[in-house]
Amino acid sequence: MTIIGLLVLILALAAWLYKINAMLNKEIKRNRMHQSFTAGIIRAVTDYHSRTDSDEFEIPDRPTRLPIPYPMMLENIDWELSKDLLMANYETWLKNDRNIFFDEKTYGDDGFNFMYLDLFDKKLSEWHSNELISPKMKQWLSEEVKVTSQNVGELEGEIGMLRDLMKGKLSCDGFSRENIDQKFALMFNHIRADRLAEAKKVILEKLKGT
Repeated sequence: MTIIGLLVLILALAAWLYKINAMLNKEIKRNRMHQSFTAGIIRAVTDYHSRTDSDEFEIPDRPTRLPIPYPMMLENIDWELSKDLLMANYETWLKNDRNIFFDEKTYGDDGFNFMYLDLFDKKLSEWHSNELISPKMKQWLSEEVKVTSQNVGELEGEIGMLRDLMKGKLSCDGFSRENIDQKFALMFNHIRADRLAEAKKVILEKLKGT
């Protein structure tokens, strides 16, 4: 009986530790979401720039009016969340964590919980969209361009090169007022006309100063 009692006690202790560990993990995930919401809101309403903002191209746009559009606020929260949501954990999060703020089967009336659902469902729809290029990059492409697995690298390269020319990361020495249209037609034939016009203006201004 002593051995059986000891085994029961060990099993009960293991079950209790498992439950405690699950509760702690849930709270860690909840805290991370709260941090993302806080940082995203601060990013949306201030000029804050983080040292971890490595990919400047994908940084969410700053709002220019009040009230801040709700989708733009979600974009800033999403940006902060995505910084340490590793791809190894991403699919697990999408499959398991939609209801981490709900202890009951009903959703209740907490506004934060529904904002979290909006964020979660947005990321879930992106996961299932099969898009090969980000929405921000897509804004640089002509409407008739079809993004495929065969051309996505070329398209990203065109956009990246044009942006680097505009930002001065690449030299504009090979361009002149006489040849810029011809070079643009050869190098950036998938880019939208208004983006090319903007880039042309920037590059010609840079050439004036040399």
